[in-house]
Amino acid sequence: MNFKLIKMYIASHLATTTATLEEVKKPLAGISFSDGDNQAFFYPDQTNDQAFFEEQDQVVLKHIFDPELNQFTTEELR
Repeated sequence: MNFKLIKMYIASHLATTTATLEEVKKPLAGISFSDGDNQAFFYPDQTNDQAFFEEQDQVVLKHIFDPELNQFTTEELR
């Protein structure tokens, strides 16, 4: 699975010297992000290769990358 887009988002929005990333395969393929008390799970959108989801606590976000503008938009799903 290619997590390049997710890693690009994390590098540009969340990266710190203490942050860690771990690619996981089960129960869902994605990236586990941790930075102190801040933890999130990122996984690809199966229908749009320019989008992915982020789960953090009880919040689910959908991030969509616009290659023409070279930027992300975010929508809160719950």
